[in-house]
Amino acid sequence: MPVPQLLTVDGPFTPSAVGRSLVSQLEAPMPRRSPGEIRTEQSRRRGARNRQVIPGLSTATNRQIAQFEAQHGLPPGHVAHAFQAWALALHSWPDHGPGHGRGTTLWRDAHARTLLQGAASAMNRKARRQLLGAVAPLDDRFLTRTLPDPFSPPADPWWKRRLAD
Repeated sequence: MPVPQLLTVDGPFTPSAVGRSLVSQLEAPMPRRSPGEIRTEQSRRRGARNRQVIPGLSTATNRQIAQFEAQHGLPPGHVAHAFQAWALALHSWPDHGPGHGRGTTLWRDAHARTLLQGAASAMNRKARRQLLGAVAPLDDRFLTRTLPDPFSPPADPWWKRRLAD
């Protein structure tokens, strides 16, 4: 007995025509979100704090910096702010001079470099190496633009025992 055909707007309906339309739908490219987009959305959903971090440091190092800030009552992102202040002081040297890093933090003597050193001393060896590695180019620039101060107290940190050119 022949297979009955139903009439549709597009023509006769057959089971093989239905199969072809399903196959063509499956072959169409499916839009896909990248894993990075998915992770970004997940972190927003978890209510992650918008905290500044020092670029180029690992997640573990940034986590230790956040722990240091929390233990010492500093606002989140304060160490990253000190890093940026130290970089800005050296980048805009003719305008602001070496004292520009002072008064930028809530840590001890309020000098940005002092806060970076305090954070580094509170970390484990690997994280300390990463943080001081990020600060080293800035320190080198500071050393090339300053001279030793023979009258400064020897107990002061090295960045305070320097004179501007």
